[in-house]
Amino acid sequence: MTHLILDFFAKAMLEERDSSIEQYLLNFWSKDLSLRDTVDRIQTTVRFASSSQADTFIILFTWLVEQKLQ
Repeated sequence: MTHLILDFFAKAMLEERDSSIEQYLLNFWSKDLSLRDTVDRIQTTVRFASSSQADTFIILFTWLVEQKLQ
């Protein structure tokens, strides 16, 4: 289910909409995941992204760096 929230979060960011709900869900659901598990979910999300794969990856990678590496 996390990959759906990742996709919704990326779409909201690309469309410059408020993504605070999606970000809250991502932070809550991924807090117990290892870095490897999170990267695997990002990889799946990017592969099946409904928008540009490159843009989706950049947004999700930025989120990962901000949240997981703090």
